[in-house]
Amino acid sequence: MLENAQRLLPRRRLIWIALFVLLAILLLTAATTEAAPAQSCGTYHLVQRGETMSSISRQYGVPIQALMRANPSVPNPNLVYAGTWLFIPCGWMGGPGTGGMCRAVHRVTYGQTLNQIAIWYHVSPQAIAQANNIQNMNRINAGQSLCIP
Repeated sequence: MLENAQRLLPRRRLIWIALFVLLAILLLTAATTEAAPAQSCGTYHLVQRGETMSSISRQYGVPIQALMRANPSVPNPNLVYAGTWLFIPCGWMGGPGTGGMCRAVHRVTYGQTLNQIAIWYHVSPQAIAQANNIQNMNRINAGQSLCIP
């Protein structure tokens, strides 16, 4: 009888280890989020507390309908949560130098310069300044949305 118990002990350990590994795999796959659909032109916006689809739409100059089409994971435009990433399609906002079109919309973060942004998008700082009616190229503000021609 003792011999049977000793033979079963390694099997039970293997079963517990297998169950633990299976549970870990299930939890890890359940915790992954759905990747955003690949978009050809635009930028991403992290929804902040107090923002609505309407305020984000106004901020980027994008119609709510276009914003909803670009973000099918948000079924209700009246219900968007802080921490949600939204894709902002380009081609809606435009200034005098862009012909009414933007290749992208860039939200300035603290410490960024117009030169850095221009290098990132492979355009001249003057083109960005002209597209956004910026008079002083040394003065852009964090949180400001820039049309990238």
